Amino acid sequence: MFAHSHQMSISIQPLCDICHQRPRTHHICEGNTGESTNFCDACFDAAAPLTVRTLLAASRDAYCNFCNAQPCSGGTDLLALATGVMQTKQMCPRCSVEYNSYIQDQLRDADATLSQTEQIAALRTLNVAADTHMKQWLRANESGKDI
Repeated sequence: MFAHSHQMSISIQPLCDICHQRPRTHHICEGNTGESTNFCDACFDAAAPLTVRTLLAASRDAYCNFCNAQPCSGGTDLLALATGVMQTKQMCPRCSVEYNSYIQDQLRDADATLSQTEQIAALRTLNVAADTHMKQWLRANESGKDI
């Protein structure tokens, strides 16, 4: 689920999908269904799912989990979720590219014959390894070296 909040131009601004009276200021898109809803501030506070409101509030004060820069992406950590852990991960553009590249490289070499239990254990290990990789990558980049 993705939440986006921004100010829209009042002159041609569409109305809230819930009350049809006030300008919409929040857009929620269900990632698994593609369905979206536009809320005004009042309807967002009253009707938006608690998980979305909590995620949006947390992202307003968030920093990149790795370098503390302003995040460009964030939300549910899908790698952790696949192992049964609900947590969020915020990343700046630079860290997001490196993190996702590392994950893709590791998954490319994954053993497709593992049982479900073994796959979950491998994902937990990968999650820890990815965080460790990012710390090493940041240290190397601060010193001007590639890892």
